[in-house]
Amino acid sequence: MKQFALMHEGRVLEVIDDIVLVDGNLVPLADRYHPDLVRQLLPYDPANPPLPPAAAAQTLAQLQEALTAAATAHRWKMETGGIVLPSGVRIATDRGGQDRITSVIVNAEHAGIEPIDFKAESGWESLTRSELRVIATAMAQHIQACFSAERRHHEAIAALQTLAAAQNYDLSNGWPQQSLAGLPEA
Repeated sequence: MKQFALMHEGRVLEVIDDIVLVDGNLVPLADRYHPDLVRQLLPYDPANPPLPPAAAAQTLAQLQEALTAAATAHRWKMETGGIVLPSGVRIATDRGGQDRITSVIVNAEHAGIEPIDFKAESGWESLTRSELRVIATAMAQHIQACFSAERRHHEAIAALQTLAAAQNYDLSNGWPQQSLAGLPEA
């Protein structure tokens, strides 16, 4: 199995496997991360860690471009990283998970199916259509919060006036939580 490193300022931030097992299925790297992030990855060998890219951002504009791409990549990771309901049920929020829950709701309502056997990331759940709508709403709110956070970062990055401010910009703040403790139990 190959591994890749996400680097920042010459440091390895994260080591990522090219293929992982998710719900009994092998899922490749390209299906788990935004393409902008995948393009930034370097091959990783623990015995020979990668060197930082030679063309590190040196101007304010270059660093703003890199920060904007990093914010987009982080939004993708947060958006598709799933949510955890107060009951502990883990729901996939990747594009497949988004499509699946919408399809289940529409088809269950059309066919009058209830309860609905739903396979969450954390295992099987028997849910009512009403409970599925609560989950779909939580998913939509989470995804919108991810895009809103990305937009705030893009606007803040564009407003940076100095290279020092860009070098000290913190991308880790302002993102939604993936655990939805305030949501009514589904």
